[in-house]
Amino acid sequence: MQIYNGNPVYFTPTFPVPRGVAFAYGVTIGEIRKNYVVPHHQFFMALGKDFKRKIELTANSNEIKKYLHGEEFNTDCPNGWAVVLVDGCTVGGVKVSNGRAKNHYPKGLRTK
Repeated sequence: MQIYNGNPVYFTPTFPVPRGVAFAYGVTIGEIRKNYVVPHHQFFMALGKDFKRKIELTANSNEIKKYLHGEEFNTDCPNGWAVVLVDGCTVGGVKVSNGRAKNHYPKGLRTK
């Protein structure tokens, strides 16, 4: 793990990077805030399928529409960070608290 722009980034030193092809490589794990790390969207996208807490949605569900708009939605997932999947594909992440999935989808990617 390394620090890049003040945030932890994970990469393996054995990952081959051809010269002139990549300007950066690795996965941003998250942002350090006080005593904890807020996971970054890259982290959910790269390693989401390995998360223990998963919220499986379908492409036409009301929950995915809310998620893509940046809204919260109800879930029966246990409390903590969870990955959101649509038909098995990672979309991003949420923080679940008392049956509510609090959205962490990047504002620049949200639908209007």
